[in-house]
Amino acid sequence: MALPAAKETNPEKMLTYEDYASMPDDGRRYELYDGEVRVVPAPFPLHQLVSIKLARLFHEFAEASGGLALPTPIDVVFNEFNAVQPDILFFQASRRNLVSLREVIRVPPDIVIEILSPSTARHDRGKKLQAYLRFGVPEYWIVDPQLKKITVLALQQAKYHVHGEFKPGQKATSVLLKGFELDVSEVLAGLDQ
Repeated sequence: MALPAAKETNPEKMLTYEDYASMPDDGRRYELYDGEVRVVPAPFPLHQLVSIKLARLFHEFAEASGGLALPTPIDVVFNEFNAVQPDILFFQASRRNLVSLREVIRVPPDIVIEILSPSTARHDRGKKLQAYLRFGVPEYWIVDPQLKKITVLALQQAKYHVHGEFKPGQKATSVLLKGFELDVSEVLAGLDQ
């Protein structure tokens, strides 16, 4: 995947993170892409069940390794005009010091995880993927509860390459997190209701 071309925009009409952060609290989640605000629909219960399981597993690994795992809602501000809310993000122990627990995150996480929903799948595989690529997020996990699949993308030479596509009965692994294995069945089982 090639890096996206620079988008010509009118700086006077672009919203900044400061504008975004001062929006009224109306219960919605928002993201900022090149100065344009996008409303993020509320997730379905299926999404949240998967999110809880994944957050627990990444948190346990973070506790054991000295890293940091955080669930949404949380802003990652890449620059003045771009701020996203990954479903889960992870910083390795070696980069944990870059995150202040009392300030917004302004550095790319080592890993971001997005759980696809019908209303977000296209965006998570499109514009959001391009933002993660553009701002140098080393690893991007795409979790698809409908297809019961976890795809792990690793950044190499300014492109995402598929590290693996993992299904129930397999262990999902990370390029960055040595020793981390995630039982796909444990995360995606029992979701057929």
